[in-house]
Amino acid sequence: MARARRKGFTLIEIMIVVSIIGILLGIAMPAWIQARKQAWEKVRMQNCALIDRAKELWIQEKGKGPKEVAQVNDLVPEYIDPFPTDPAGSYQINAGNVPCSFTLN
Repeated sequence: MARARRKGFTLIEIMIVVSIIGILLGIAMPAWIQARKQAWEKVRMQNCALIDRAKELWIQEKGKGPKEVAQVNDLVPEYIDPFPTDPAGSYQINAGNVPCSFTLN
């Protein structure tokens, strides 16, 4: 009588597949984390440029001097709406021609 063959994967086959997936993740994860950091940095730079443009408009329209510092309430909602937020830190509005800066919490 012929022996019935079982269908399915052996433990060795499953271990090989899991190890290949682990190797691929080990290669891909650092690159993905670096790309994510670069994307957040680019977004922060764009938000600072947006804040700086709103600040320049505020200075020109209100006739403020270069040492005047705009507050968030001065810019929202007339010049920028909504004000950019970031869960990792906050934006610092500086005086006059000094560019916006970002601080991590």
